[in-house]
Amino acid sequence: MYGSVATSTFNSKSDYEIGVIFKSDNYVSRKQIKEIIPQDDYSIFPFKFEEILTYDIDTPFQKEIYIATLIKGGAQILRGKNIFQELTIPTITKACLLEDIYFNKGLALSAVKIFKTGNIDLSNEQFYKSCFYVTRDLIYFKQNYLCITYKDIYLKSKEIDIPKEYRILLDLAYDLRVEKKSSIDSTMYFKNISFINKYIEKELKLA
Repeated sequence: MYGSVATSTFNSKSDYEIGVIFKSDNYVSRKQIKEIIPQDDYSIFPFKFEEILTYDIDTPFQKEIYIATLIKGGAQILRGKNIFQELTIPTITKACLLEDIYFNKGLALSAVKIFKTGNIDLSNEQFYKSCFYVTRDLIYFKQNYLCITYKDIYLKSKEIDIPKEYRILLDLAYDLRVEKKSSIDSTMYFKNISFINKYIEKELKLA
C-alpha cells in the first residue's frame, strides 16, 4: 500500500492505493482486478516484479523518483516479501527532476480545464498535487532531500527562499489538502502554472 493512507497523512477524500506485484508469467491486468474488486475507494494497480527490479515500471510518474519514495518509506507491505528492502535507491538526476516537473505542469494545466467543468474537488486536487510535487523537486535539487509526504514538502519548503508571490500557493495547497479550505480563487490555478514556468524550471535550468 502506498500513498497518503500508507503514510498516515490521508484526508476524508483519500482512497486506498494498493500495488500488487506479479511475476510476468502470472500477471493480472488492472481491468481483471477491477472486476474482482469494483469499489471506487480502492485503486489497485498491478506491477511486474521483473520491472521493479530494473526500475522500469509501467507508470506515468517519473520512475526514479516514484521508486525512491517507495523505498524510503512511502509504501507499506501488506502481504508477502518486502522487496523494497533489497533495492538501492535509484540516482535522481537533474534530468529526472525536470521530467517530473514537466509531468506536473500538465497536472497544473488539467486543474484549470477541470475547474471549467465544475468539478471543484478534482481541480483542487490537481492543483495541490502539482504544486507540492514540483516543490518537492526543487527541495531535492537544493537540499538533496526527498520528501515523502505533503506535510514534509510544506515544512521543508520553508527552508528555501521561495518568492512571496508563490509562497502563497503552498499555503493554499496545504490548506486544501488538510481540508481547511474547500475552494480558492480561480486565478491561483494559473498562478500555479506560472510558479512552475517562471520559478521552478528556471531554478533548475539556470543552476
